[in-house]
Amino acid sequence: MSTSAADWFERTFGAPLPFPLPELVQTPNTTHWATHPALTPHALMVPAFPDDPPAYTVLGHWGHGIGSQAFYFIRRDPQHRCFLRVGFGGPYDPEERRKEIVEALTLYRDLLELPLRATEIVYSIGTGHASLTSDRETIEFDTWKATTGIGAPAPTVDSFLRYVLARGRSV
Repeated sequence: MSTSAADWFERTFGAPLPFPLPELVQTPNTTHWATHPALTPHALMVPAFPDDPPAYTVLGHWGHGIGSQAFYFIRRDPQHRCFLRVGFGGPYDPEERRKEIVEALTLYRDLLELPLRATEIVYSIGTGHASLTSDRETIEFDTWKATTGIGAPAPTVDSFLRYVLARGRSV
């Protein structure tokens, strides 16, 4: 049975997506949707941004085995790139992660409303980086700069996006 990505998201996370999605096609028998059929789960397991197609969106949940299940949100357009891979399902606490994922996507929506010329956000299960470009400057940083120091736990996806948004407001 086919379902829309937005319907699946709301059922799974208990809240609607904080922004509209382009038309997405579901990979048969999966919880994976993409704007282009070549953007399969296996093609997107690492935080890279394929050049073709030039703009795309991917949303879903997939993985193999008990320790590699994740929620993915990937978006690329001429100015913005975003790769979010958040442990979800299997051994991860789904209730805690549901709230983090909804909050992270809300913060990402807010970031896109800022007058930035370009953004690149990568978060892959606790590690990642960001690059924000305004008319004045480009700033780059990694997830560890968003924590309280050596030995601090890896930031959650929502705490990292909260830090990125704060930095975006100051660029």
